This record gives sequence, C-alpha cells and structure tokens, in this order.
Amino acid sequence: MKQTDEQPITSVPPLANQVLNVVVRMLTTTSERQRWFLPTSIMQAAIDDRSMTFGNMTSLHNKYMRSKVDRVTRIYQPMWCDRHWYLMIIDVPRKKLIYLDSLRDPHQADARKTGMMRVALYLEGLTLGKPWLSGEGALRPRFSAFDFEEPDVPQQKGNSMDCGVWVAQWMIREHLWKDYGVQHVNSATRMRLAADLVLKSHNEIAQEVVAKAFAHWEMKST
Repeated sequence: MKQTDEQPITSVPPLANQVLNVVVRMLTTTSERQRWFLPTSIMQAAIDDRSMTFGNMTSLHNKYMRSKVDRVTRIYQPMWCDRHWYLMIIDVPRKKLIYLDSLRDPHQADARKTGMMRVALYLEGLTLGKPWLSGEGALRPRFSAFDFEEPDVPQQKGNSMDCGVWVAQWMIREHLWKDYGVQHVNSATRMRLAADLVLKSHNEIAQEVVAKAFAHWEMKST
C-alpha cells in the first residue's frame, strides 16, 4: 500500500466532507452497535490504496465499528467519485452491496461500483484477526463477494449540486424508516438537515447554540 502522507487521489470537497462526517457521527450515537456508519476517511484510504496508522484504526474502531464483524448487520459508507457523492450500503444478512446514486451516469457507473468494491475489500482487510470475531466458529463476512443491488431511486436535477444532501438524507431515512424515497431536496430539506446537525445529542454545544440563538432573537425583538 502507498504511504499515508502521499497526495490523496480522491480530493473530496472539504465542506461537504465535514457535513457528511457529522451526519455519520450523529447516526452512530443514536443507532444500535450492529450498524456501522463509516466516516469518509475509510473510503478515501480504500480508493487511494493507503494504509492507516494503528492509532487511526483504533480510533475508528472504537468510535464507529462498535460490534464484532460477524455481528454487523448494515454498513453505511458515503462515497466520492469524479466530483459526485453517492451512498454504499452493505446489507450483510442479504449479502448485498446496495448502490444509491441520485445522479446516475452510465459512463461513471463502473468507476463508482469499482470504488464500492475497493471499500468492501479494504474493510475485509481491516477486520482480519480473532479480536474482530465474537468467538470460535464465528464466520467473517466476505463483503467483496456480495452481489450489487441498485434500487430505483428518484434523481436530482443535473445542475443542483445536491448529491451530498441526498446521501445524508438516505442515511437518515433508511436508518429510521427503511426508506430510500427522498423525493426531492429543497430549502426545507437543507434547513432540516442543518437543524439536525446543530441540535441533536451528538453536538456537545447544542444547548449553548440554542441559548445564543434565543439571546440573539430577544435582542432583535427589543
């Protein structure tokens, strides 16, 4: 594998990357341990063929990969390819690699699915060893052997630049309601996502933000 200090190939946009990682952290804190919501750093390392330091891997394990690998039921990984976000879900019981894309492009489909396969193989490598298994006789899932599944989902407008919001909404909706049907992304969708990111329990300064908002509102009202 390449050294970790090489220039990344993926070059994800920093703001969207940070927002998706906050969504990942938000869902991790409210979900059962058998569901893994993974930060984009794993996807980037897999696509760029980079190894992780022991410290980084330990941190990711403790924060996001909170069950034994043979007990995990679903894995959510935001993906980035050719200036576009899409979502990979690994459905372990059904042995499926679910590909959710709000702006399908037949010219990019193979590259995007190849990225998913690289992540599947990377996760297999990360979870090698007895410490990842619940006990003797436990079977390690072979994510890379799973079949692709491509649900029919609504598509964004070609010039909307909302692919990251679609990915965030898919993770939230699928987690809560088992529903991929984000019909559209608009100002209300963006506002709801922003409110979730600020006000949910994962944000340690949520109460401080609310207090300052009320203080600002009271000042404007007087």
